[in-house]
Amino acid sequence: MITDLPIVLSILFILSYLTSYNFIIGIIAFFGASYLIYSGIESVKIKQKSAEFKLNKKAGLKRGIIVNFVNPHPYIFWLSIGGPIIFKSFSIHVWATILFIIGFYSFLVGSKVIVALIIENSKYFINSNYYFLIIRILGIAQIIFGLTFIKVGLNSLDII
Repeated sequence: MITDLPIVLSILFILSYLTSYNFIIGIIAFFGASYLIYSGIESVKIKQKSAEFKLNKKAGLKRGIIVNFVNPHPYIFWLSIGGPIIFKSFSIHVWATILFIIGFYSFLVGSKVIVALIIENSKYFINSNYYFLIIRILGIAQIIFGLTFIKVGLNSLDII
């Protein structure tokens, strides 16, 4: 939550200058689709491995902020997926944008809190078949969502 605000605002600022260029939005949608499909395939192919966790709670917030700022995933997501969704939802109604942001961060933060609690309370769950089944199901959902972004790209390029 600390690092996302500057990342999201900078990406939205950049995209605000590109929204009138359907060709660029179409290309960005294809990159977003590629990213989602690739990430989904990686999740579907995940192998069940033994995981060891070494938790050092000191300096965790500082490390988390640094990791998120240098992590390309938030930039890729907000540039190719989140930003275009915000602009599209804003053109529909301001409440669509507000509900997207609330829903997105509720699920993002909520899922991270749940994962942290699961790890803290049951490190065995991470090596369970249920965990890997959930990861694979979410991977399939990412692939499907990626395919919808291909349609957005094709629409933006006036191909369909």
